[in-house]
Amino acid sequence: MPVSWRISEGIVFVESDEQAAFDDWQAAVASALGSSAYRPGMGLLHDARRMERVPTLEEARMRVWFVVVQARTHNVPRWAVVVGGSGGHAMARMAETLTDDRSVAFRVFTDLAEAEAWIREPA
Repeated sequence: MPVSWRISEGIVFVESDEQAAFDDWQAAVASALGSSAYRPGMGLLHDARRMERVPTLEEARMRVWFVVVQARTHNVPRWAVVVGGSGGHAMARMAETLTDDRSVAFRVFTDLAEAEAWIREPA
């Protein structure tokens, strides 16, 4: 499966493999946030370090729109994405600047532990 998810200790963890496409990611996030295990106020951590494909500018915009809508709908206060390559990092940083909606704090990380610590910080 190109994108998997789990909920553990109050965080939604989403992980994309090297073949993950936008539709795969979108379906996995929707499934996780629609799960009976999800509770409003949980943060979401997307581990995208294995993704080989760098999203296009248009896809980055669609991802930002999806993040904002899902954050508002499901009360996701913090959304972190962990990237590996420089191309993915640059695109995620651009997405970070596009996420100007104050209903969700969105940050890009290169270290999984730092991202998880940020998700767990008190608001």
